[in-house]
Amino acid sequence: MKLTKYLLLIAAALSLAACNKEKEEISQGEKNASVSVRIASSNLLRLNQQESAKVVKLAAMIYNGQAQEAYKEVQNALEVKNIECVAGTRSLVVVANFGDRTLQGLSLKNLKALTEELKKDAQPVDLLMTSEIKEITLKEGVNKYGYDDPGDLSQKKPLELKRVHARAEFVSITQKMSPAFKKYKVDYTAVAALIAKKQSFIFGSPLVNAHPAYLYGIKTDKGSYTPADYEEAPSLKREYKGTGEDLADKNMGFYLIENNDGSHPTMLCLAGTLKNQDGSELSDQEKKDAFAAGWIVSETDATTYYPVLINWVNAKYKYEGNHQPMNSIVRNHYYKISLTITGPGTNKPEEEKKISNLDVKCKVVEWVTVDQNVTW
Repeated sequence: MKLTKYLLLIAAALSLAACNKEKEEISQGEKNASVSVRIASSNLLRLNQQESAKVVKLAAMIYNGQAQEAYKEVQNALEVKNIECVAGTRSLVVVANFGDRTLQGLSLKNLKALTEELKKDAQPVDLLMTSEIKEITLKEGVNKYGYDDPGDLSQKKPLELKRVHARAEFVSITQKMSPAFKKYKVDYTAVAALIAKKQSFIFGSPLVNAHPAYLYGIKTDKGSYTPADYEEAPSLKREYKGTGEDLADKNMGFYLIENNDGSHPTMLCLAGTLKNQDGSELSDQEKKDAFAAGWIVSETDATTYYPVLINWVNAKYKYEGNHQPMNSIVRNHYYKISLTITGPGTNKPEEEKKISNLDVKCKVVEWVTVDQNVTW
């Protein structure tokens, strides 16, 4: 009996100690500070494409180690005010246009593990954007980050939202057939993205992850670049029957995600029909000869392709300004591609080969725009 009473007393003491400890932790975690966060907007407004800069939903999160200590979201604003939190060294992160994702309550580890996928049936509308994860020291009372006020925590280095996506687009297509190919012309039929990475992380540098899937807008014959896990995505193809000089308002490009796999590089590809210079169809013999040369899809199909490896090092690719191509697609970059055609294209756009009838000029700005000039 005495032993039983003794054990009960020990259990009661432990329970009381646990309650006191819990109360102490709650007391230590009482919110004694607030922070307001303003996002730098200049990098969002550098393009005429204002839709790509629109922020429809913005969430700011404060982390204490891995634990999310505070969360607040706003609509149609670049500022989150009076986030109640606890003084001390913390991590600050901001996400915009996160759709139906639930960010509240996520640990920092789980936040960093979030991914973005290209949809097969539609291009993104409100582009997902993320900031860097910043370490800040909050004092008791009112704190500000991203303002010009005295004592501002950002030290005039406000958080910048960067798009998770990049964009590649044909802005000009010109035919200047070389003397050897003066008898030919090309009627354009479509623009497509090939070997587009399907998924990436939304935090980190690079954003590339190990997910093996890729997407294509047009199905073509397999080549050395063709990945094993490869799906059709209608969102990555657009019909085009223009002149090549009317692209300013045609939107002949796509939002893409980061890809740095040199074995499976992402391409922007022009499809067309190879014809005689007078506009007539190739004869049966001309088609046989063109197919044997690797220019057209078959002896009965005169489809030809002009693939451009985006942001790639190539003697035929020229970049404006001081931009250095990286053999990769990088988030928050806008690749504006001018294509000059000097001869027939290829029937295997996903085959690694020396390009002879194409020149590329590319301009990159941040939203970084890259002007890439290409000559085929």
